[in-house]
Amino acid sequence: MSVCRVYIDPLRDYSGNNAGASFYGVREQDMNWFVAKRVSETLDNYTFMNSHKYSSFETHLSRETKETTKSEDMWESLRIRLNESEKLWDDGGEQTPYYIYLGIGSEPSGNKETSTERGISCHYENRNAPGIDNDTWNAWSYSLADTILNTVVKNTDMPEYKIPITLTRYLPINENEKIMCGVTAHVGRINNANDARLLYNEETRNAIADNIAEAIAYWVDQDYTSGNVPDKYKTPYTAIDNAKDRAKAVLAEIQKNEELLSEIESRMVYNYIDKNFPSYAIGTVEYLIDNGFLKVDDSGELGLTDDMIRQICIFARAGIFGKDCPTPENYSPL
Repeated sequence: MSVCRVYIDPLRDYSGNNAGASFYGVREQDMNWFVAKRVSETLDNYTFMNSHKYSSFETHLSRETKETTKSEDMWESLRIRLNESEKLWDDGGEQTPYYIYLGIGSEPSGNKETSTERGISCHYENRNAPGIDNDTWNAWSYSLADTILNTVVKNTDMPEYKIPITLTRYLPINENEKIMCGVTAHVGRINNANDARLLYNEETRNAIADNIAEAIAYWVDQDYTSGNVPDKYKTPYTAIDNAKDRAKAVLAEIQKNEELLSEIESRMVYNYIDKNFPSYAIGTVEYLIDNGFLKVDDSGELGLTDDMIRQICIFARAGIFGKDCPTPENYSPL
């Protein structure tokens, strides 16, 4: 039995030009670290119940403390993180069977100071290196990104971002291709008030982190790297695919609204007291008309629906229209 190593990288640094954004008093670099730290602690305490290959996780944080700054320069900071992660891969000359890079971010949406756009998105590494099975490695990362996204959205108050899954070239690992699986989870938009609130609150923030950890544990337990990755992950999910899916969702919502509108338009409307009018309410409605409580519109029509008539009868029983107003129970037609 071996361990599954996970290099958890809370994006940004505590200071310098890689420090990140701040909105509503919530700092991007702090939220990234809090979530990453919680994921690390949860995975380190996880025990596999079904796996025959792995006994536990071994996690490593790129920022040991919230105040850690790898470098004041962003690109140098990335290079340091890369070197650290590659050292973890080298295990006395023998490569570990599993090695995962997990980035944690909470970047703003768009260029505006504040945004109505919100939600989690996952970016997976798209490899294109010679001499390796890029398609299979990409499928592993894609499946992990999808598992994390769906788990968090299902079990927390954090919705999915407008483009929930994308390819990325964020990870600077393409020369050596040593990291087997790379995913970055942006756990919310720091410039959205709702997301900032969820990330600032320890309880809701921990729920997001715990579900990320649970998703990783579930994914590892599926043993996709032994060739069991589902076919749906073998074709890269691009931004174009996402746009098509969102268009389908919009069209489905439009159709749903059209059906609802058709149902509303087909409901019975009573404009006159005639043979079609509900007999139980005739006395009540006639009283309201005679006493000025209910008036017709400019076309001389009542425009009453069944729901409106039921409400009128309830008010009559409650005595709102006076004690002389007949109710369905005491009305006797002539």
